[in-house]
Amino acid sequence: MTPKSFSFADLAGAVLCSLVSLTACRAHHPPFPDVPDEAVPAPPPIFERRTEYYDKAATQKRREWHVWVYEGGVTLRDGEELEWWPGGGMRARRRFERGEPTAEWTTWFENGTKSSECTLGSDELSPMRWWHPNGVLASEGPGRNGSREGRWRTWHENGAPESEGEYRDNRREGPWTFWNDDGGLCESRVYRAGVAVDVR
Repeated sequence: MTPKSFSFADLAGAVLCSLVSLTACRAHHPPFPDVPDEAVPAPPPIFERRTEYYDKAATQKRREWHVWVYEGGVTLRDGEELEWWPGGGMRARRRFERGEPTAEWTTWFENGTKSSECTLGSDELSPMRWWHPNGVLASEGPGRNGSREGRWRTWHENGAPESEGEYRDNRREGPWTFWNDDGGLCESRVYRAGVAVDVR
């Protein structure tokens, strides 16, 4: 029996058949399937505590707060934030929730006297107060999420009344009365959207 001889045409046909089979295989079973972008979950955010210092030796805190760090470096403040005066006394205590101001915010003067207090993050009316450095109440009235609303009063540093009137959308509205620090009447004004339209 003699071995069968192959012509060039036979060899070319065999190669072509193999290529067709390989192509068909790849068409039905891609080695690297395409995955939609939405199917790849973003990495979870990282919760960090951050601190600023007055000195390079990092022994005197200036501010301490917490943030969520998202993909791409985007940050959102969350939780309590504290600030100190250079002498170490408390300067401010605030709170955030996913970047939004919330709860009670309080500040102090460098001498330790309370400077202000208000409640944020709520549409309900709540008291807002400011003090003079000597501890005397400077202003007081209702507010809604940090915006003055309703009847407000202010006082001079000696405790004498300074002014009284209404706020609407954080602007003076209607009649206001002003006094000198000796208790004498100074003047009366009428406001419209924060602008004095009549002075007496």
